[in-house]
Amino acid sequence: MKLIKFVRNVVLFILTAIFLALMLLVSYCMPHYSVAVISGVEVKRMNENENTPNNKEVKTLARDVYFVQTYDPKDKKSVTVYRNEDTRFGFPFYFKFNSADISALAQSLVNQQVEVQYYGWRINLFNMFPNVIFLKPLKESADISKPVFSWILYALLLMGFFISVRSVCTLFKSKAH
Repeated sequence: MKLIKFVRNVVLFILTAIFLALMLLVSYCMPHYSVAVISGVEVKRMNENENTPNNKEVKTLARDVYFVQTYDPKDKKSVTVYRNEDTRFGFPFYFKFNSADISALAQSLVNQQVEVQYYGWRINLFNMFPNVIFLKPLKESADISKPVFSWILYALLLMGFFISVRSVCTLFKSKAH
């Protein structure tokens, strides 16, 4: 009886960890929207170290990464920096090839209110920035887009989690008797 309870708890823990990981994946990969005022744009040369298979030589690859600085129109002290980098064919699969165009648009919209569509998180410790997908100039009374597809995925994941937990509990209850 104790062994069955222990196994059930381990299965529930693993199930919870899997669903939390899926929720984090949806949170990172799906688009978010925010209203901001663009305060500046810059380009930084970033280096990536690529080790050769024999590990004797280190080749340095450089790429240009665009950054868009913004602030909250309600609170000018609340600033956000967005990375503007092509995803190309990599994960997450946005197939974004227009970072230079978005940077030019951002430069033309300095000191104007925009809707920023982005994915990702800002994590200072790892020097991570959310990546801009799209910029849209806003009028004063414009409505901001809503991440409806993300909400649907969250709802489906929660339903799947509760159904899975219920199934595991029912399975182990029948084994206990």
